Amino acid sequence: TMSCIRVDLVVQQLCDVLHIALSDSDAYVRKTAAICVAKLAYMDQEKVVEHGFLIALEHLLTDPNATVVANALQALADIDSLIPGTLQLDNRRVGTLLAALEYCTEWAQIAILDTLSEQIVVDSAHAADAIIESVVPRLQHANHAVAMSSVRLIFKCMRPLTRTKTIEKLLRKIARPMLSMVADSSAPASQYLAIRNMRLVYSTYGDLFLQDIDPKLFFCQYQDPLYLKREKLIMLVLLSSQKNSASLVDELCEYALDVDPAFVRHALLAMSQLAIRQKSVMHLVLNSLNEMCSVKGQRPQVLQACVIALVYLIRSEITGNKNSLSKDLQSIIIQIADHCASVAEDDVDCKCALAWILGEYGSDENAIDMFESLCDLFVDDSREVQLQLLASVCKLCLRFNQKSNQLALLEDSRVNSSSNELYV
Repeated sequence: TMSCIRVDLVVQQLCDVLHIALSDSDAYVRKTAAICVAKLAYMDQEKVVEHGFLIALEHLLTDPNATVVANALQALADIDSLIPGTLQLDNRRVGTLLAALEYCTEWAQIAILDTLSEQIVVDSAHAADAIIESVVPRLQHANHAVAMSSVRLIFKCMRPLTRTKTIEKLLRKIARPMLSMVADSSAPASQYLAIRNMRLVYSTYGDLFLQDIDPKLFFCQYQDPLYLKREKLIMLVLLSSQKNSASLVDELCEYALDVDPAFVRHALLAMSQLAIRQKSVMHLVLNSLNEMCSVKGQRPQVLQACVIALVYLIRSEITGNKNSLSKDLQSIIIQIADHCASVAEDDVDCKCALAWILGEYGSDENAIDMFESLCDLFVDDSREVQLQLLASVCKLCLRFNQKSNQLALLEDSRVNSSSNELYV
């Protein structure tokens, strides 16, 4: 209580009391005193150094009571953020802290594991093996926070390891607690945390980490919040393969029927990303998008998302040469654009995407008519849309090798806009 009162007179009296409390025979008193030292450091760092409290905390790291050790370590870690270099962890101290894990409460285990993850520097495979061996049993802890803190420390210690078999074995071990968290649908926040950590591990070890993981575990549930659904969609794309890509496309098509327009857009974008990773389902994805767009009375949000997803798909496929797409694929693209032309005005991204498609693949009078309808509100459009329309109208005029009414756009942009970009 005294450490929470930021008054100079109280701070001085607190220093006198802490000298006695840090060496008290009662472990609870020593534990509380360690926390008070950290609070005192936020009020007066000089007094913490002058009165030797840092040395006293270092002595508490070898205390016979594990809870006292955890509190002293946490206090030193907090003070280290104020006075850099306060906490120094050598191999002997790390071994003492790891041994204390067996006798700590859950909170104390988390404090030790997180501090070790932030502070230690593992520069040899031998030191990494010793730490990992002590922490691996914590992966099976019932408390998700303890398990995730263990995953974090093991992941850091894996960096010096070079043997592929050892790395594969550890990846399977750290995947289990995260998969258990994903399977627990009663805690969406824990699911989100687990998936984010899985993506972090994937960014380092790639497909070596995701092998043998069932994509069905990441299928979206109706009651899942949007932030969790987005992460699950990303994992479905990462877990795609030639064997399961067709079934994943069917699953993503089901998500397009959801009532949440934001989720529908993310699902269709995930479908295009899946086709980018697995070229074998390119035709299937394009046909699925075309079928969704051709449904009579289809929701505008679905049509807009289809156009945006289509552009991502095409740009990854043409690789600088639009003729790399077959004639039937180009015809499907124009069909989708035709279905979605009526809803493009309500969405900036959709309008830009549709203008780009018409500029690249518009080859008949129908395409020109669709493009002219996009240009009706040119002066009132956003700058992004205006620039895309100007780029597309140039492509159309060059393709047809003749002037058209669309060239009036160039004159309108010069007269009605003060933007240097449009003027140029």
